Formats: sequence, structure tokens, C-alpha cells
Amino acid sequence: METGLSKTARDLDAANAEALKKRYPEEFENAARLRESALPKARALVSEQKKGNLT
Repeated sequence: METGLSKTARDLDAANAEALKKRYPEEFENAARLRESALPKARALVSEQKKGNLT
């Protein structure tokens, strides 16, 4: 269930994020690229941990 306050907070958060993306596009692109490149490494680490190769 969504309240008026939660909708307002989500809308403000989205508006602020959009304004920051416009102001700092390179930083947002770098952050996205870093997150995406980290996923394969994170998956490999989780897999190794599940196999018991990491403690």
C-alpha cells in the first residue's frame, strides 16, 4: 500500500536523481560501468564461497 508521503518521497528521489544525472553525467556513467563490471566478479566469488573455496 502506498501512502501520499511515500509517493512524494519516491517522486522527489527520482527528480533529484535525474537532476544529478544531468549535472554529473560522466560520474553516473562511471558508477554504472563500475557496478556492471563488478557483477561477474561478485558472482564468481559467491560461487567459490558456495563451493567452500573461500572462507
